[in-house]
Amino acid sequence: MTLYTRPFSKYLCGFDTFIRHRCLADLIKKFGPSDILDVGGEGFFSSFVKVPVVTINVKSADVRYSGVVLPFKDGSFDAAVSCDTIEHLPKTDRPLFISELLRVSRKGAVVCAPFGTPGHIEAEKIIAGGQGLEPSVKAYLNEHILHGLPTPDEVASFAGRFKGSVYYQGDFRRVEGSSSSRFLCYFSLVGTAVKNLFTEIFRAGDAFLKLEHTWFTNRFFL
Repeated sequence: MTLYTRPFSKYLCGFDTFIRHRCLADLIKKFGPSDILDVGGEGFFSSFVKVPVVTINVKSADVRYSGVVLPFKDGSFDAAVSCDTIEHLPKTDRPLFISELLRVSRKGAVVCAPFGTPGHIEAEKIIAGGQGLEPSVKAYLNEHILHGLPTPDEVASFAGRFKGSVYYQGDFRRVEGSSSSRFLCYFSLVGTAVKNLFTEIFRAGDAFLKLEHTWFTNRFFL
């Protein structure tokens, strides 16, 4: 179980990563959970909430597991979250995945993932076919392409089936890349940390959420 660990590490991640977890935290807090199951997480989300978080993942987690059916009893946790996991599952497994999140949570669950507009899908194919990608990033993108990002129709079907609300966030064209210069990386890190800290102080995470999506929407929250 992860509790209040690495409280300042969240400010050192990229702004896109910070915002997606901040939005996820603000949405799940609306349920008032006393504990949270993070499906697909590795502990980073715990720095955004002040309740115990149990992680389950194929690696680096409190519980190591690779199946879709979660190894917990009904209502084992107050709430459940999953960030950037459902897009790595075949489309046929995704409804079961969401139903499992709801089964093990007493109050509710939030799922967030890259949003599969035609523009976003095509952009990821172009990036995946490029040069210089880290192997882990290329592997993730290849899984996105293999299984397909959740499309607008698919996400709408999830919302209808599970009686959920859908929010949209970000623009995939503005997701920051990494710099190859150590000097530039240092100043980029400092700048991003300051930006994240100011965002934490002055803007609630749900201020970044929209009720409508565009061709360039980066992700959805359900």
